[in-house]
Amino acid sequence: MAPGSSGVVGKLAAMGFAEDAFAGAITSGEVAHNALLHRQGDFWERLGNKCIHLTWGERGSISLEGLGLQVVRNVEEADFVLAHGTESLGGGDGVEPTPISLEEIKEILAVAAAKDLPLLIANPDVVTVDASYLRFMPGTFGKWYKEMGGKACILLGKPAAAIYQAAMQLLDIDDPKQLVAIGDSLEHDIAGAQAVGCDSVFVAGGIHAEELGLSGDSGKVDPEKLDALCRQFGAWPTFVIPFLRN
Repeated sequence: MAPGSSGVVGKLAAMGFAEDAFAGAITSGEVAHNALLHRQGDFWERLGNKCIHLTWGERGSISLEGLGLQVVRNVEEADFVLAHGTESLGGGDGVEPTPISLEEIKEILAVAAAKDLPLLIANPDVVTVDASYLRFMPGTFGKWYKEMGGKACILLGKPAAAIYQAAMQLLDIDDPKQLVAIGDSLEHDIAGAQAVGCDSVFVAGGIHAEELGLSGDSGKVDPEKLDALCRQFGAWPTFVIPFLRN
């Protein structure tokens, strides 16, 4: 398995999936870590080492150990902004992160956009289903940053090709047509699969459940509502299921 993947596979097993059905797992956090570690290409070589780190609080802060980064609290001192989470402002390894509000994050992004500081998003989901509500995710920051005039927003997970390429490398395959992507986000899971050329299964009862009129654990997908939503995001899945069950 890929480094750090055992925890992800363990969570899937806790949800009822057979653990031995997985060759491993690739997370957007791993893709971000490897990009910052290896610094391949002109952009990464020029990036600098001082960063604002937006991370998690209750869900657990993300370690930047081994990356040679200097975490700063003042965006005026930063070379870039790194977004893993939406709850806290990181203080670097050994320093406890401090809670931060979405309004404070908007202020940081406004300065970053004005100074042309790159925004690296290590978790590009815009929202996720958390219990019975939708939680803001770091992908939302990318939308805000672009609206503020920011030009260097780098996604390090779906829908960017890098995450699919990493999965193919893990499985030792070269042809994306050997893959099928399963997810509940048209903007990320399905659009990303479409861009790299692999089939996809859209789980309609996830983050788009309300828009598609699905609720609880039953219901059929309305073809007209689905078509309208696909047109909105420019993403068309190969297959559609209402819910994912084991």
